[in-house]
Amino acid sequence: MERRTVGARLLRAIAVLIAISALVTRADSAAASGRVALVIGNGAYGAAGALANPANDARDMAASLREMGFDVLLRIDATRAEMADAIGQYTERARGAELALFFYAGHGAQLNGENYLLPVDAAVENEADLKLKAIDLSSLQDALPEAHANVIILDACRNNPFAGTIAGHRGIGASRGLTPMDPKTGSEIVFATKPNSVAADGSGRNSPFTAALLRVCPETSCRIA
Repeated sequence: MERRTVGARLLRAIAVLIAISALVTRADSAAASGRVALVIGNGAYGAAGALANPANDARDMAASLREMGFDVLLRIDATRAEMADAIGQYTERARGAELALFFYAGHGAQLNGENYLLPVDAAVENEADLKLKAIDLSSLQDALPEAHANVIILDACRNNPFAGTIAGHRGIGASRGLTPMDPKTGSEIVFATKPNSVAADGSGRNSPFTAALLRVCPETSCRIA
């Protein structure tokens, strides 16, 4: 990732988290149920290639969000069925919520202008496989009910999960990273890197993006990594 790109996206993510912190600070503790989050960290891939940090990223973000009063659903190394079930629970909990936040760390891919999040059991060999075995991000966003605010943070596209398999097949693998997408009204989407680029996985406990988020969160609200 370019330094300038990382900085711009971190600043945007920081601004989102500061706004969240302000909402939490002003809110009465009894209203904690009005803040819901779904956090998914997928790293134990088979066909798509294992990733070292997403499980840690998800656990640490979940801990930070719980400190901020969020009702958090946490899923580590989720299959497609487990991701779909968690998303169903999350969208139901988000109904009427003051703030709904979705954080995902793991593999992602784009195809024909749509973004997909990869479960750990996804074995993708063609377009149909991607559509059927991955989670369509647009569908997830469309399923979210109106809340005071919806936030989606994606630390995805750690590398090209299809290199050497179906790279170049209608953009799967050949198109690196995720494609831009427009958030719904009242929503915010934060990507770890610029469109069509790959985010660094890093060599520490957390990815560079998530580690930076954890470091710069207000100390009263977030865990310091």
